[in-house]
Amino acid sequence: IDRLMQSQFRYQPAEKAVEEGDKVCMDYTGYIGDEPFDGGNAENAELVIGSGSYIPGFEAQLIGAKAGDNIKVEVQFPANYHVEALAGQAACFNVVLKTVMKGTACDAVDDLASLLGFADEAALRADSKDRLGLEANKATLEKTRDSIEKALLQANPISVPDRILQEHVAEAVKHYEKRRMEEGGAALSDEEQARFVEHATAVENIKLQISMVFQAIRTEADLTVSDDDILTELNTMAKEHPKEQRDAYIDWMQSNKENKERVESAVLERKCVAYVLAHSKVTTVVKTITELQKELDVETSEAAAQA
Repeated sequence: IDRLMQSQFRYQPAEKAVEEGDKVCMDYTGYIGDEPFDGGNAENAELVIGSGSYIPGFEAQLIGAKAGDNIKVEVQFPANYHVEALAGQAACFNVVLKTVMKGTACDAVDDLASLLGFADEAALRADSKDRLGLEANKATLEKTRDSIEKALLQANPISVPDRILQEHVAEAVKHYEKRRMEEGGAALSDEEQARFVEHATAVENIKLQISMVFQAIRTEADLTVSDDDILTELNTMAKEHPKEQRDAYIDWMQSNKENKERVESAVLERKCVAYVLAHSKVTTVVKTITELQKELDVETSEAAAQA
């Protein structure tokens, strides 16, 4: 509920001077000397004062200004600025302040519930509890699956054929390069590609080993996925969306072959996990969702650092 209260923070136009925490809408043009520089201008740019979103010194010089004011902002780009041509340069911005907005928050949970389309606080809390339950189940499944995968590989060492491994690594590199280019990044340098290939080789090797073990389990246990299984899974996934959108979401997922196959794969994996649990000696560890989420956040950060 606290997170929701914070996320529904609203900014409203106000006839006042800019203070810390206000949001402003502005037009600006930046100059190095007397010449405007590329990327130094914008229209209707929004900025929360104190957020640190702009280069040091910019936001502080807007404090005290009012809508309609023209402000001359003088700053210096940091020496390590990501645009090499601007690094360390002194710059001047001509800023036209168009709107000053003051932040407001819901004063009560009932107000928040009404804003989000719930009948009252009780309905909002019930929905929040359901969502936290889904979140807890998902986190528990992820941790349980990870434990099972480690135990399975320890008990069943597998050597992945080099040709298959290299094919998967090449596909991973291709996918990463494509996504990077789509996001406006440069092509991989030889050093970057070598580093990524090393990382992808380790990751894909583990993924292929797990896939082979799970395939053997599916065959031995004769595990299959029915249309009812898929529909049940889609109904669970749909709960993450507003009620009025859930039927449309399920129809869209079922009409898309790739999405449906991804759901089928997830259900099959979960059946494999359940089968292994039913045939294993299991030690149960109970944690709060907050504790578990912190662990998952650390693991995600470490994985990202390795990548």
